[in-house]
Amino acid sequence: MPTDEARMPALSIHELLVAIDAQNTNEHALRAAAWLAERTSARVGIVHAVGSTLADWTWMDDPRATARAEGLIDRAWRSTVRQAIGVLGDALPDGTRVEDAVVVRAGAPAEVVLDEARRRDADVIVLGFELDRPRLDFGSTARRVIAGAPRAVWLQKHAPRPIERLLVPIDLSKDSLLALASACELARTLKARVEVLHAFSSVGYVVSTWPDYPDMGALVALDEVRDGDRSEFERCMSAFDWRGIEHSQRFIEGEPVQAVLDAQSGADLIVLGTHGRSRAMAALLGSVAWAVLRKAHLPVLAIRHPERTIG
Repeated sequence: MPTDEARMPALSIHELLVAIDAQNTNEHALRAAAWLAERTSARVGIVHAVGSTLADWTWMDDPRATARAEGLIDRAWRSTVRQAIGVLGDALPDGTRVEDAVVVRAGAPAEVVLDEARRRDADVIVLGFELDRPRLDFGSTARRVIAGAPRAVWLQKHAPRPIERLLVPIDLSKDSLLALASACELARTLKARVEVLHAFSSVGYVVSTWPDYPDMGALVALDEVRDGDRSEFERCMSAFDWRGIEHSQRFIEGEPVQAVLDAQSGADLIVLGTHGRSRAMAALLGSVAWAVLRKAHLPVLAIRHPERTIG
């Protein structure tokens, strides 16, 4: 019988929000959103924030009023419309005029983007990201948007290309199984294949070669742990509702982040789950998800489980 995890509602894409910034990544994000909208019939909105960080605005009594009075919002709106039209033409794939889809607000960019995503009930926020940007940076706006997105973030790292293979790393958590269900839903729309990867890491386990010391509870038989993990993975995959999607699955032993990065050469998109339990970035995104988001060369669709809350 399918498990409760296998019945989890997958992400459905009806509303896309493209976040525009002052970097040179907007064309990637706009084209990715247009490509996705053409295939999902989703509506597209475009948001641009006037401001770089919250600290930039703290010295003003009312930064939004100041931005309006100085014409910053109007200029940013015209610039954003021109940029979007230059990439996509006068209309978005859903038929909406570009100038009607653009929203410009003053404030800290991440907060503006997340507020607009909640207002529009956006399923996916689309961000651009430069691969040659310093790895330790990853963009403060990107970090905060990915951490606080209501549902999912699509991180586009290069010009969009056809997506035929979706790589889904899972650790058997609810977050990763929701990502897998969502990947299957997307694969159905794109007529793509899903490839599941589960990496067993022996780091943290100690192999006991001294059977005469049974009271050393921290020592475990690595083979037994590995076999148990493999069995649980196979059981979970057998119970999963694949919805008729063509798929394959791999169980490997190795460090999870490196396993995903090694496997990305055979895929076009990485779909992964994140978890949010606190505002601390490492706890919020999970160390594996965070490292994959930073280091992968493919576009990444990061999905947050609806039961997770930011506290």
